[in-house]
Amino acid sequence: MKNFPHCTIKRTDAERCMVEVDTCETQVMKCPCCCYFLDKRNTVVIEEIVDNIEELPEELTIIKIPLLPTPASTYYYSFNGVETIIYNLFKTSNKKQKEHLERSKTYFKVYYENDSLFTIPQIMIEVIFLKKLNEKAIDELWNTLKTEIIMFTGSVGDIEHIHVNDIEDLIKALHVPLLIGQDEFEYEGVLKKHNFSMEQIKEMNYLHSVSVTKLKMNEIINNNKLTLFDEQRLAIQKEIEDKIIKDGDVAEIVDAIFGKRKIEYESDELPF
Repeated sequence: MKNFPHCTIKRTDAERCMVEVDTCETQVMKCPCCCYFLDKRNTVVIEEIVDNIEELPEELTIIKIPLLPTPASTYYYSFNGVETIIYNLFKTSNKKQKEHLERSKTYFKVYYENDSLFTIPQIMIEVIFLKKLNEKAIDELWNTLKTEIIMFTGSVGDIEHIHVNDIEDLIKALHVPLLIGQDEFEYEGVLKKHNFSMEQIKEMNYLHSVSVTKLKMNEIINNNKLTLFDEQRLAIQKEIEDKIIKDGDVAEIVDAIFGKRKIEYESDELPF
């Protein structure tokens, strides 16, 4: 941001931090070093966003959507689930509102938040517009929250207007909280009882690695597909492949790549 020199952390520092997180042999959110490194990496991302803003916005519009951990919301505790919620939030046929939203600088946050009513943390989704949306856009978004999004999340959510007095107000809005001390999710207890898949559990354990992300509103509004977690999906795939190579034999690796071999021969004769 012009006339606002404040950047104190280099990206190379953050990248070294992420190496420490990747090689951590304990639970990430219970490791003080990992939590420190993740927060440092998030700070780098926020400072880069702020440095590229030409003018400090006078006001922010923030949509907050709690994703409650109820049986009806089980599917949405996943990358696909969160993407489905965001996609449906901005689904509109109103041409003027499309143009209004497309011109917005918009950012996305997702993080965990404890609620004493639930056994597992709820997922908090935030969409931050670096301006005050017009009343018609707000009305349409409220209607979507009350009629569609509540079916996915179990909660209507909220729309807030935050006045920006200085740069710290903007940094605070972009900050991604970390649920320090949270146990890793495992396929047992309430998650097993309510049929969470192993894939979901793996994704839930990677959610804390998501920094504040810029939303490409033009693509979201006009396309039928939205991807917000490509980096995390690649990391999970790499982890699975590394585990197969480390723990499995050649046959298991082949099966993992090509699928289980369906043809087995009971005799010693060659199959041709």
